[in-house]
Amino acid sequence: MLSRLKAAVPFGVRRRIAHARLTTRRPTARLRMLPSFFIIGTQRGGTSSLFQYLARHPDVARSVRKEIEYFSTDYGRGWMWYRAHFPLKLRGFLHRIAGRGRELVTFEATPDYLLMPQVPARMASALPDAKIIVVLRDPVERTHSGFKHMMRYGLEDRTFAEALDGEAGVLAGELPKIDADPNYPAVEFRRHAYTHRGHYADQLAAWFEFFERDQILVMESEELFEDEAAAFARVLEFLHLTPWAPDEFRNHSNLAPVKAPSKIEPETRTRLEAYFEPHNQKLEAMLDRKFRWS
Repeated sequence: MLSRLKAAVPFGVRRRIAHARLTTRRPTARLRMLPSFFIIGTQRGGTSSLFQYLARHPDVARSVRKEIEYFSTDYGRGWMWYRAHFPLKLRGFLHRIAGRGRELVTFEATPDYLLMPQVPARMASALPDAKIIVVLRDPVERTHSGFKHMMRYGLEDRTFAEALDGEAGVLAGELPKIDADPNYPAVEFRRHAYTHRGHYADQLAAWFEFFERDQILVMESEELFEDEAAAFARVLEFLHLTPWAPDEFRNHSNLAPVKAPSKIEPETRTRLEAYFEPHNQKLEAMLDRKFRWS
């Protein structure tokens, strides 16, 4: 119900409301904690659910909103604007006393961080010791889910095949602008680069340039879908957090119905599988592991 109500509010309105909430927090920005880890994607890969699971951990305090977008499109708002999203250091101090030495950590989750090429350098410069969680989904299913996601927010009115056919034009218009201006908001690119988000190897390569491999946990979305408890335990181990589990592992993604086929047409699926095959092979060679969907 909450997801449907949220989806009913125009995206731009929700962003303005979120930014307005920060007004009262800005004066205390210097007194606030910094994130020690990030969930950086992929979009429609289970990041919302993982965010909610981690936010409930007794030693974790979430950012004031899930997707801050600071290192991608809101970098120009400045460091103090970013810090205003996180809990006060006082909360961490009180937690340490009450927990007999247990540290409180904070985090955020912005799926566009994996997509946008300028993010790794920016994050490494500000928080070089951060840990990074990447959740990758079968790129064919992710592409279709991303298309329906845009439909939910009234940002897509084409058929799935038409959207795929139009993507090349989006990339041709947006990628040169992104390369030329690191602060370019790339709105159309982030909304309609459906298959491009599935270039996982290329995206991860940029992160490996700035972070050590043991700082980055790469998971499959299917791990979360099939055995949430085991996958979540793996995340906690990576973050060196105390073993814990929520009362239930439920899907927190926006699943509001859309006027689009629930399944991919066989011809389109074959087309996408062929398209992603070299990208999947490159990913497996990079990480020296097999993915169940490749």
